[in-house]
Amino acid sequence: MKKKLLFIVEAMGGGVFTYIVDLANELAKSYDVYIAYGIRKQTPPDYKEYFDKNVHLIEVKNW
Repeated sequence: MKKKLLFIVEAMGGGVFTYIVDLANELAKSYDVYIAYGIRKQTPPDYKEYFDKNVHLIEVKNW
């Protein structure tokens, strides 16, 4: 059983997005990776396609 990692990041866009994609995809080889995140206008429309299929994305709504 793999250990679980949860990242809580600000709205994905710019540097945070680039960093978390690289980090999560690499760690997904050894861990169950979960990312809680928000969306902003700088978030690429196809952002989910950048992540390995084993990375679990949890969208947090900004109301």
